[in-house]
Amino acid sequence: MPEKAKAVPTTVRYQGGLESILQPAGLVFLVFSVGVAVVLVCLNRYLVFISLASAGAGLFGFLVLRALAESIRIQKKSSGLPFSGTITAAKPVIIHHCSSCGAALSDLARCDSCGKEIDPIPVGNAN
Repeated sequence: MPEKAKAVPTTVRYQGGLESILQPAGLVFLVFSVGVAVVLVCLNRYLVFISLASAGAGLFGFLVLRALAESIRIQKKSSGLPFSGTITAAKPVIIHHCSSCGAALSDLARCDSCGKEIDPIPVGNAN
């Protein structure tokens, strides 16, 4: 009789936790408050300021709940606990400088400060 293989459980991602609830709750709050703002404007055009305040409160609530979810994820990661969702990462910004004078380059063809021509950067080596 041939030998059978066994299923090996592997954790791919984590679901659940407070952080997984906060971000969608913020989105629901935002959609609801914008909906209320639209209804208020449709009912009476003089309620524009109140409807703008409603939409602003929804946006603020969304951002606060999203930041709270992010904070919980970061705290769980630093404690070594599993967390759901992803932590937003900063993206690097590459600034090129002139090798002759050290000035930041706004144009990759010629230095604005010393006027020297800049050698072209090889494709795939833009940093």
